[in-house]
Amino acid sequence: MTEHRNEINIGGDVGGNFVVGNNNNVGVPSVPHSSSTPAALRLFVSYRINDSVYATAGIADRLARHFGRENVFRDRDTLALGAMYPTSIRRALERCDTVLAVIGSAWLEIRDSSGQRCLDNPRDWVRTELRMAFERGIPVVPVLLDDTPLPDPSRLPDDLAPLTLCTFWQVRHQSFDSDVRGLIDGLTPGRNPSRPT
Repeated sequence: MTEHRNEINIGGDVGGNFVVGNNNNVGVPSVPHSSSTPAALRLFVSYRINDSVYATAGIADRLARHFGRENVFRDRDTLALGAMYPTSIRRALERCDTVLAVIGSAWLEIRDSSGQRCLDNPRDWVRTELRMAFERGIPVVPVLLDDTPLPDPSRLPDDLAPLTLCTFWQVRHQSFDSDVRGLIDGLTPGRNPSRPT
């Protein structure tokens, strides 16, 4: 499979500033917290288009219904036309409380148009999103689809090795609604989720 999400030329200096060489002209509007109500949980959904776009859309939709659409970032739902993709991703990650990494059966092996495994490219979007989350100390929840296991550490680049130590959640197509409700409970303070069996 070939991943069609554009890669970027993005890096950082010691001050955390990003250097962008190739942009994709889309962006995300800034939604400030309301000063009159407690800050809501803000979620960033990371996924591979060719691996899990439909499952991710369903998960993001249910999360948005519960936490509020303005508090769930998924590029296809949130990005406004005309702004810069790298800036939008950085801003969304800086503002989020938790990153959900949706991982299906093809996530590890999807390749770009040259035949290179996407995860082996430091400029790959999914790798960049997760690396930025780990560097910032943002909790990452692997959301494993169906029987997909946590990735083997030996198959991950070093900067994504922490992924294998994160507590995961499983979402299966045959129990999709109840599994996503359990995920929502697990993300909601004070609730005790019932794990999929």
